[in-house]
Formats: sequence, C-alpha cells, structure tokens
Amino acid sequence: MREDIAIGWNGLPAYGARLIKAAQDDVGAFPVLATRPAVPIEGMEAILGRPVHWMDEDARPRWSDFGLKIPKIYFQTGWGHVPFNALGAEVRANGGKVVAMVDNPWKRTLRQMIGALVFRFKYRNHFSAIMVPGKRARQLCRIFGVPHERIYEGMYGGDPEIFKASTALNERSKRFIFVGQFIERKGVLELAEAFRQLGNAARDWSLLMVGSGPLEAQLRDYSSIEIRPFAQPDQIATLLADSRCLVLPSLEEHWGLVVHEAALSGCQLVLSHAVGAGSDLLEHGLNGFGFKAVTADEIAEALKCVIAQNDSDYSCGSEYSLECAKAYGPARWADEFNRILDSLEMKF
Repeated sequence: MREDIAIGWNGLPAYGARLIKAAQDDVGAFPVLATRPAVPIEGMEAILGRPVHWMDEDARPRWSDFGLKIPKIYFQTGWGHVPFNALGAEVRANGGKVVAMVDNPWKRTLRQMIGALVFRFKYRNHFSAIMVPGKRARQLCRIFGVPHERIYEGMYGGDPEIFKASTALNERSKRFIFVGQFIERKGVLELAEAFRQLGNAARDWSLLMVGSGPLEAQLRDYSSIEIRPFAQPDQIATLLADSRCLVLPSLEEHWGLVVHEAALSGCQLVLSHAVGAGSDLLEHGLNGFGFKAVTADEIAEALKCVIAQNDSDYSCGSEYSLECAKAYGPARWADEFNRILDSLEMKF
C-alpha cells in the first residue's frame, strides 16, 4: 500500500471506485477515504479489492484517526466538504500537495461571481491542480483564476466494460428512459407531463423512469409511464442497451454521469441546457436534442424530434454518441491521474 498518495471522495459511488481502481492498477494501491453515497449503490470495496475508510459528512478527521501517514499528494472531491478540507489542511501543513476534483459548471450567477472573488483570494493557492469533468467546469475554474495548465479534464466516466451498445438503435425498443432521483431538480414531473401531452404522436413509444424519491407518488398518477425502482449499474446497463433515447431534463446538473453511460450504450440524448455533460457529449440535431426551458412543452418538442427520425438518423446519432463517449472513462481518468502525479512529484 502506497503511503505517499491518497484520495477522498464525497459520496463514493461504484463508478468512482472503478475510476480509482484504474489508477491503482497503474500506480499501486493507495488509501481511499469517503463518505457514503446518497443513493443505495453497493460494492465499492469489492471493486477496489480492499476496505474504504468511511467518514461522516460533518466529521473533522485527522490522518492518524485512520492509522494513516500524511500523504505527499492528496486528491479530494470539491473544495467545500468539511472532512476532506480538514484532511487537506493537514497535508498542506505538512508540505504536501492537494488536488481538487470539481464538477461545478459556470452559470454566471451572483453567488458564483462572489465565489470567484473569494476563491481567488482565499482558496486558489490551496490546490496544486484541479480535475474537472469537462468544458463547463473548466470554464468555471478559469474564471476563478486557476491557470489552464493546472486544470485536467476527465473527472467522471462510466465503465465501457459494463455499458455497451449491443444492438443497433433502430432495432431497440421504442423507449425513452430516465435514470435518477425523483426530485424537483431533475425535472421529472415536467417529463411525465411532456410524454402525456404527446398522446398519439408517441403511441408506439414508452417512457421508463428508473429511480426513487419524494415525487414517486405523483409520477405514479401518470398511467402512460412505467416506473421501476433504483437499480445497480449492471441493471441500468441492460436497460440503456435496449432503449433508444435517454432523457435528462434537469434544472441543475453539474455533469450527469448517466449521460456518458447512455452515450457508451449508443443512445440518443435529450438534455436540458442545464446538464453539464451536454457540452461534451451532445451535438444538437445529430445524436439528440437540447432545450433551454424545463417545461413540459419544450421537452415534448424535443421528444417529437427523436420520434420523427429515420433509421439513418438513428444510426448516425448512435455512432456519434459512441465516438464522443470514448473520451471518458476509467482509462482516461487513470491517464489524467498519472499526468497530475507526474507534474506534482517533480516538485518534491
């Protein structure tokens, strides 16, 4: 077990464990510290092949609490999570380097403008490098004053060994699929209403919504949609591989891992402009459609565009999704992880 490197991940999911494992396969095992994920994902320790050091979200731990030495290089998700900031402060005090993994996109809000000033004067020098998922988070970091050479993309990614396009798009079920929490931020009620509005225009199509949350009872009032409980990644992969189009109508979505998983599966994409991954994985009119306002009317128009496509459209769109998806995943994450290590280890 390496003692000079460690990583802290807020709400460690299964895909995060796979990304970390890809890096560990290259550089050797190192400690993983994490808080529990908000959704009932399982198997992270099995993926890593060793225990995770779990923490409470409000804890202020020290490295010695886990029987660990203070590492020279420490990766942490975000720059505002209490337990990870506490560990990072100890690393910096010991002369080490801290790398932040940040997914926030630039949204031009007053809060972010104030945050940019605070970050420039208080936090910018806390981090020796920053890893982001894609273009929008890179933009935020640049506005926050982070030099471009200290920003690395590829923070998120599904596993191509799990998510695959096993069937041509025009041979799949005529199905739209949503995967995520049933909460207001995800735009689920607007999606359900949009599909209801389609009526006969979608008579050959279905809408499957996979997840759980406080809006489930309201969603069940829509007899035209199918609801299934939250599923593990391999089950989601099976559903995506037999769906034509992922719909993610979020009011706010920093990136949206399921978008990459759907692209790996060769799906078309219908995304609100708030979905960060859209800047990296969606070409409007080619492999799907984007929309600005999260309203039933706008979502319905985007769904109609998907329904109106012919086999050639589906084939070209699927190929484009698959091509874009190649840029992300465990291999890319491990490459960026190694690039960061190379740049920082030279300074010791």
